[in-house]
Amino acid sequence: PVAYLLFMLRSELFFVRFALPVVPFLCVLAACGVVLIARIVGAVGTMDGGTSAVDGGQRRAALVGGALAVAAVIQPTLDSVRHNVLIAREDTRVLAARWALENARPGDKLLVEEYTIRDRVPKVYGGPVWQLDADELDVNGISRTDPLAPLRGSARYVVVSSFQYERFGRGAGRAERQGAFYDALDRDWRLVAQFAPGHGNTPLPFDLEDFYTPFADLGRYERPGPTIKVYERP
Repeated sequence: PVAYLLFMLRSELFFVRFALPVVPFLCVLAACGVVLIARIVGAVGTMDGGTSAVDGGQRRAALVGGALAVAAVIQPTLDSVRHNVLIAREDTRVLAARWALENARPGDKLLVEEYTIRDRVPKVYGGPVWQLDADELDVNGISRTDPLAPLRGSARYVVVSSFQYERFGRGAGRAERQGAFYDALDRDWRLVAQFAPGHGNTPLPFDLEDFYTPFADLGRYERPGPTIKVYERP
């Protein structure tokens, strides 16, 4: 485990599963700590004629060990509680699905990306979204010769996700085909709804860790999910 940590701590991880090989070793070390603290507490609590069975040095060691153990678990415990409270709130995809069900009229066609009101697997977010007339938008399949072709179709709404559009970069490093599509969407279509995970409906920078649930710097989040934007044809 020491060799593993020395190697992995030199890298910036982007999927938690990369740390799984070290988990059994950490569990063993944690168990050793629990047993040690239990023995110390048991010894301190052993009384013989009204006096402790351990001397002052052992008492101090027990207090220091207990304090270190508490200090070690405070941060992960608080983050675990914060994470569980956060993911119990309505996901941005739930809010977007509800908006679509309430605002799309019969006959309105929607062009939707993955990670919006639909996902890679057939999940239903916030209601019977599959009753909507929605076609999948795959920006990876956009034509090089005509990247704006999807915007000239019959769709009234286009629904996009930051889990998609932020993966293609910004500025000079932006992917040519996908960038042209998203730029035209911002320029020519009307943004009518946005559902973001940050406080006050604030978008947050894209992070691969967030594909499942928010992972780092949880204080930035008000709810889980990507930033979802709904554009309407002008």
